[in-house]
Amino acid sequence: MTPAPPVTAPVPAPTASADEPRPALRLPGDVRPVSEALELTIRPDQERFSGKVDIDVQLDRPRRSLWLHARKLHVSSASVVPDAAAAIPATWSDEDDHGLGRLALSGEVPAGHAKIHI
Repeated sequence: MTPAPPVTAPVPAPTASADEPRPALRLPGDVRPVSEALELTIRPDQERFSGKVDIDVQLDRPRRSLWLHARKLHVSSASVVPDAAAAIPATWSDEDDHGLGRLALSGEVPAGHAKIHI
């Protein structure tokens, strides 16, 4: 009598998680920036600058949060706009003093092309 072959369960596809662990040094590789457009207003008599940024990204999987390198930003509004879909509002948080920040999305952004607007 020959033993039956082992049964293997299919590996589930990665899903988005609001509780994604904080990256240690490098940002996750499944979010790739494609292009960036900045508009800054700098006034020498003021301590801070203002502006906006649009970052085109390619997402390899759905996400509920996006990690960025930035330090001590005061973000008044943020969103992520998937191709041919409505904007998904996001909130910004500084995650550490070394320049790691997170955009927490109010919904899931699907895999594919998207534009981050801050």
